[in-house]
Amino acid sequence: MSKNDITILYVEDEVHVREMLSRFLQRFCTKLYIAKNGEEGLSLYKKHHPDIVISDIRMPKMSGLEMAEAIKKINPSQLIMLITAHNDSEFLHKAINLGIDGYILKPVDLDAVNEKLKTLIQRIQNERAAQQLKESEEKLKLLSQAVEQMHEMVQITDVDGKIIYVNPAATENTQYEENELIGKSNRILKSGEHSKKFYGNLWKTVLDGKTYQNTLINRRKDGSLYYDEKIISPIKDKDGKVRYFVSTSRDITQRVALEKELQKLATKDALTGLYNRYKMSTLIEDEIKRTKRYGEVFSLLMLDIDKFKNVNDTYGHDVGDYILQELSRIVLQTIRKTDSFGRWGGEEFMLLAPHTNTQQAMELAQKIRKSVEEHPFEHVEKITVSIGVTEYINGEKETSLLKRVDQALYEAKASGRNRVVFF
Repeated sequence: MSKNDITILYVEDEVHVREMLSRFLQRFCTKLYIAKNGEEGLSLYKKHHPDIVISDIRMPKMSGLEMAEAIKKINPSQLIMLITAHNDSEFLHKAINLGIDGYILKPVDLDAVNEKLKTLIQRIQNERAAQQLKESEEKLKLLSQAVEQMHEMVQITDVDGKIIYVNPAATENTQYEENELIGKSNRILKSGEHSKKFYGNLWKTVLDGKTYQNTLINRRKDGSLYYDEKIISPIKDKDGKVRYFVSTSRDITQRVALEKELQKLATKDALTGLYNRYKMSTLIEDEIKRTKRYGEVFSLLMLDIDKFKNVNDTYGHDVGDYILQELSRIVLQTIRKTDSFGRWGGEEFMLLAPHTNTQQAMELAQKIRKSVEEHPFEHVEKITVSIGVTEYINGEKETSLLKRVDQALYEAKASGRNRVVFF
């Protein structure tokens, strides 16, 4: 397939970046649509429906993420790559949920763009070829050479699941020779990671003549597992009876690993390994909903390291980082498994304590305060914390709850530090 079959929509508000990357993208497509912001990009998408959408994330009027969400509502399978900075945790979290197909980190590396585009274009080519495959057995024969050259794995089975064809990509990825797969049940790749119900739903779908699409965890010949993004399409005879199944798939193990890493970046504080502010806020919102539904209680504890600026100024930021990490470890050893603890920002920490009333929260706070006060920190003589405590009032919003726990912490520090105050 030549570039004449590919169309791209590129959205970027920065003029010099837009001009540079536009020139580069033109070599991959016959038509490049260019927009300056998300609103203009969405309008062009609705008009032209390009094969690939590439967009910056932070733009006026409508962000790239908002535009991507709107596009996914129109076409859930639309291929989208977003340009972003790696430390935007809220973006990463939302991008994972939207199913974004690629990420280009700033500053833009043209070699990386080249590789990602080649992968997406190959995917478009493969999907179009796969669509043709299921139209008729005659076309299947005509396209056999193309299938042999596909980077995606292709497997054809009969209605009993016996393998009658695999392409070279399938043998390369599974590590089986062709003669080791032909005539065997497709259970040869079964990993044991899925339930009988999972496979039952798969078989019911394809035997009903419907296309099945999902990610399977399969096992290679050497025993290693891989994530197999698979589409299984039934092939029917002239009477409408299912005769074969054509499976096209690709190994997305690396992508799954990347998404897990992005998920970690989106929810964890890099220094302490604790939940970050975004994740803690999400957990608090969820706990409010749960409490409203079941009528239970929960409390918030907000911690601040006393005179932490003096530590940094006197001993340096390396010692300051050590104090933050060590305090995190102390608190995690003190709290319950049901509690959620995260770094709220700087030297402030937030603790969410479900099923905990005011008295229990105060006892927990005092236990934490004493544990920190009595701990023999290295490099410094003594570290203490001030703790604000509040209990959720039924019906209040998160902003009100956070304001009260912040006020409690303020009063704890104002009254001499190394104290626990309820508000």
